[in-house]
Amino acid sequence: MKKRTKIGLIVGAAAVLGALTGVDPRDPATQGSAGHFHTDYTQFLDPDGLNGARIGVMRSGVTGYSQSTDAVFEQALEAMADAGAVLVDPADLPTMDELLTDQSEIIVLIWEFKRDLNAYLATRTGVPVQTLAGVIEFNLEHASQELQYFGQEFFQLAQGEIFTEQEYLEALERGPRLAGLEGIDAVLQQLDLDALVAPTGSPAWPIDLVNGDPFLGASSFPAAMAGYPIINIISSEEDSGVLTEAFQTVSSLALSLEPNVDYRLNLRYREIELLTPARQRACPRPGRPAR
Repeated sequence: MKKRTKIGLIVGAAAVLGALTGVDPRDPATQGSAGHFHTDYTQFLDPDGLNGARIGVMRSGVTGYSQSTDAVFEQALEAMADAGAVLVDPADLPTMDELLTDQSEIIVLIWEFKRDLNAYLATRTGVPVQTLAGVIEFNLEHASQELQYFGQEFFQLAQGEIFTEQEYLEALERGPRLAGLEGIDAVLQQLDLDALVAPTGSPAWPIDLVNGDPFLGASSFPAAMAGYPIINIISSEEDSGVLTEAFQTVSSLALSLEPNVDYRLNLRYREIELLTPARQRACPRPGRPAR
């Protein structure tokens, strides 16, 4: 029953994805998906998807920050191998050092936030603010409620437009390239991999209003910068992640990995994640994309 419930999470995610995908006329970023999406992703689920799949093990930049996370990661790797996966270890992103220091994400965030928020608020009625400047002023006027625990530094940076349009355009090109074409895509192609696996993040921490979040590390940022989707699989008190090249492959690996990891580790919580590049290739079978 426990395994069946776990598998149901992946089946449910695939079913929901079919309802979520498509072209939104209000969002130009979705135009490229025309003709490349499905309304039923459950057709690609394969409980034996890990068998024979080549999985690259990420190490550099995504491990070593938590002994407990690393221990669970090693157990998850063993479970994947027992499920038939071929582990290629290590399989690190060639651009990881650059990604760890690059400021593309924050530049794009700061530049786009004011413009996108203002565009959204302009469509709203019955709200007390219509612009980011109005939000900042509202928070100041109600500081005892809105700013009791946190400031609004990012709001103020966005309102101040601290980056130039040229810096924004350069960051918009650089980030996805370092994470995608020269990072995830490069290692997948170089080592002939179906996916990359890494711990998603450190154990969860309690909220600390004095010192802030004790963040230790994570592995999802390359996929975020590249614009690649992520699938999480519940594993343990720690997280592991997988990067791969087509949703059909991802869903198959997820369905195969989920019960194996759950059974082997007697897990209580947390997750393993699958991340997919936007680029898709033809898949003759769900567990192994064509080259």
